[in-house]
Amino acid sequence: MDRANWPVRLASLAPAIWAGLAVAALDVLLFSLATRELSLMSRSELAARLALPLLLLGLAGTALSVFRARAATLLLFLVATVASVAGGELLLTAKAALVATAEGGAGAIDSLRAARAQGRALAASLSMLPTFRNQGAGRIASRLADERGELVPLAGIPNSETLYCRRAARWLSYRADELGFRNPSGVWQGGQADAVLLGDSFVVGHCVEDDGEFGALLRARLGKVLNLGQGGRGPLFQLATLVEYGPMLKPRIVLWFYVDGDDIEDDLAYEGQSALLRRYLEPGFSQGLFERRAGVTATLHEFQERALALAAEDTAGRHADWWREAATLAQLRGRLQMAWQALRPVDLALFHRVLSRAGTVAAAWQGQLVLVDLAQQTDMSGGRLRETRQQVHAIAGQLGIPLIELAPAFRAAGGALFQPGDGHYTAAGYALAAEHIARSLSRLQARTRTHKHASRFVMRRA
Repeated sequence: MDRANWPVRLASLAPAIWAGLAVAALDVLLFSLATRELSLMSRSELAARLALPLLLLGLAGTALSVFRARAATLLLFLVATVASVAGGELLLTAKAALVATAEGGAGAIDSLRAARAQGRALAASLSMLPTFRNQGAGRIASRLADERGELVPLAGIPNSETLYCRRAARWLSYRADELGFRNPSGVWQGGQADAVLLGDSFVVGHCVEDDGEFGALLRARLGKVLNLGQGGRGPLFQLATLVEYGPMLKPRIVLWFYVDGDDIEDDLAYEGQSALLRRYLEPGFSQGLFERRAGVTATLHEFQERALALAAEDTAGRHADWWREAATLAQLRGRLQMAWQALRPVDLALFHRVLSRAGTVAAAWQGQLVLVDLAQQTDMSGGRLRETRQQVHAIAGQLGIPLIELAPAFRAAGGALFQPGDGHYTAAGYALAAEHIARSLSRLQARTRTHKHASRFVMRRA
């Protein structure tokens, strides 16, 4: 190949480079229009979004300019590739739209606005609100603040009718208690609790009625039980909730619910980026949320109304212009991101610290931390546990934390135990899980009494 022609060939790449820049800029613009999150992207994320289209188009331009004899074949290959990617994205977008329609169509904030438009005075559950912002460099921070600085609320708006789930055209809500959790009014009064529940939407009771969620079912079996779960929250939030509200209740049993494949890989990886949440690993740290509850409620309510106002400006265009997400390959990017996250090392050391700290907090009032490994749909076929799940069980053993596994009971029972689509439990699934938990706790307490009796007998013999 004649070296003298290289300047000419390099110059011929200029159109491809400019085309790459234009496509990259359009990609970022469409992304910002679709999500309004351009200002929250880190520099590395922004660079990646600019670099990938530029690189692909640059390579295409190079191939076309250097291998002109095969330009038609290369063009056909590029067209086929683009058509395949675009077709895949459109199919995934259509599937997501069908799922959304089956579950009610609109997003969380949109559902709240629509319910209000029908005359229902509802508040948003905490999981519906975008309470964190990306600061870049692997850090997140709360969007809420007061005179004391950054604020991370751990519950919804107290004494409110709280929207948390929508199925078809039906909204489900619950009446939040005095501190914003899903409990009957007055349950915070009356002394020590028998048990508190810590976890995510499984614990809240996703799309089941008030008498079918864990709190109600275990209250009938164990006595005074408080449900402190919040949807979309993971281990650091659970620890924070125990630190803030546990000393008020001094529960005899702290049930820590674990969701395999979600709690550590997704939730803890995200929550670990919050400097404030990580401070709950420090003995003595607290936001003082109970003492500040009036101010926290006012701040959270104001933030909710601002989120609703923003959604009101954006909703009509967003639903009509679904092509924006398709143009930015939102579905494919989301799946690639999940695949990339699955390849990242799991931070089990941080989970060990979180669970150890939770056990220490509960032990301060002679409470017993118990780990509940929730059954998943993938458990129904049996088979070997994932390595991460085995390691979580091992961590509980190392820390002396009793473990309750629900998967064997679910496999033995069979039937319609999971909601279609999202894998949460049906009313039958919740009932089965609550019964198994209650029986397991009864056996645990019997073993504990036997052990204490044997210890006293040995001491008397000595």
